[in-house]
Amino acid sequence: MMYPILRSVRRAFTLVELLVVIGIIALLISILLPSLNRARAQARSVQCASNLRQLGQAYQIYVTSFRNKGFPYYLNYDMFWMTIMKPYHGNNGPVRVCPEATELSKGWGTTHSSWGPTNSGFIGDHYGSYGINGWLYQVNSDGRGGGGNYNDPGYNAAHFWHIPVSGGDSTKIPLWADCAWVDGWPQETDPPPTDWANVGQSGAAPSTATPRRSPLTTSGSNSGTVIGRPRW
Repeated sequence: MMYPILRSVRRAFTLVELLVVIGIIALLISILLPSLNRARAQARSVQCASNLRQLGQAYQIYVTSFRNKGFPYYLNYDMFWMTIMKPYHGNNGPVRVCPEATELSKGWGTTHSSWGPTNSGFIGDHYGSYGINGWLYQVNSDGRGGGGNYNDPGYNAAHFWHIPVSGGDSTKIPLWADCAWVDGWPQETDPPPTDWANVGQSGAAPSTATPRRSPLTTSGSNSGTVIGRPRW
């Protein structure tokens, strides 16, 4: 007796079902994407805070080693702070860069790019997106130096901070900042830059601070945003 062979019939997606699945996937992506972006932004902020903390710790080791003296200010590759810090942090290039400004500009930085390298002069092969508060540079024994003349026409050596700090709260003194250049001498009266995308390109010292996502931290004298030069 012959029996018919039963064949299984595969049922395919209809066009309507396929569109429904695509719609569900798109909806899930639209729900999850903002959360993923926030997670990425938070991770960059954490990395930025870690960079600032490491720079602050290296600076504190240097200051302790040199009997409470800050970095000298000489436009010389071997004597500028990026090179001076090497014995205290080794290869400090990566921690000088904010995760929001990894592109190298080979000159002045911007909101989304780092300053350097210039491959010549006192910057040379150095690069970064943070700058030091110039009011913490070491002043010479004759009361000059420190580079304060860039943003202090009257040049008053008393405007510089002295280490250890007396008469002020060291946790509120900004040390490192998101910066379009290697340093800056901010004043409380400095107006904000008019062009954040090209901040600092004019070479004006008040335009060095740039608005990235680095959080303000207060670990010793380690702060993440230069907003002005505190007074005694």
